[in-house]
Amino acid sequence: MIQSTCIQYADQERGERMANGKKRWVFRLLMIILACIFLFSLYQVLRIWMEYRKCEKTYEALTSYVELPQTTSSGQTEGQTNELTETNDFIFVDFATLVQQYPDVVAWVYLPDSTLNYPVVQGSDNEYYLTHMVDGAINSAGSIFMDYRCDATFSDKHTILYGHYMHNDSMFRSVARYQEQSYFDTHPVIQLATLEKQYELVIFSAYVATVDQNAWELYFSDDAQYAVWLKDITARSIINTEVAPQTTDRVVTLSTCTSLAQEEKRVVVHAVLREVPSTDVES
Repeated sequence: MIQSTCIQYADQERGERMANGKKRWVFRLLMIILACIFLFSLYQVLRIWMEYRKCEKTYEALTSYVELPQTTSSGQTEGQTNELTETNDFIFVDFATLVQQYPDVVAWVYLPDSTLNYPVVQGSDNEYYLTHMVDGAINSAGSIFMDYRCDATFSDKHTILYGHYMHNDSMFRSVARYQEQSYFDTHPVIQLATLEKQYELVIFSAYVATVDQNAWELYFSDDAQYAVWLKDITARSIINTEVAPQTTDRVVTLSTCTSLAQEEKRVVVHAVLREVPSTDVES
């Protein structure tokens, strides 16, 4: 009887040790998994931070090719209105030197009182500059780039510029802010300098578009079709601009992702391209 009880107690004790051993093994496994998740997350954060820093340094260095206009204490360019500005209120870009080093550069886009101050490049497709900076380095921030199907001189009826929505306020983050009326009211005009001319992008429409809409239409059979398209994209605007594009106007569209990174939606801002009058525009 006593021997049977001892055997039962020993079996019970052995079973408890095995159960405790299994629990410790499961606990250690969970700790290892959590440690791996933490280390991977830390790696991702550091990788993104390093990419952001590399992007910032690269594009900050490029601003040495640009002379910005004088600004008032409020941060807006002196004389900035919906009317055409004088060239001395405009950015000056040393394209001769810039293009020699970066031959894909076709323009420079600048928005006073914002972080939008970048070269515009054009590649042989719409994929490369999604993940490459102007110097060819791989970076998730990519570049501000023109649709490869558009004429580099902005002579087409419709030209499209693409840029990423970046959470560190870089690239086309400022473009996404045009969903707010108050932002448009204080930033109605974007400056655009090309190798030959200087332009203002006078915004007339901004909204969130689905990828199956005609916001990115490039080809028009005649002025009648172009007029219908202008009417469509103007009617979709979620901001009031009081700017009415005509069939004689050229349109530039700035396209970026939404803040929610929705695969099927984009923030688009449409603007009329107006040449800044100048008797002697440097290039």
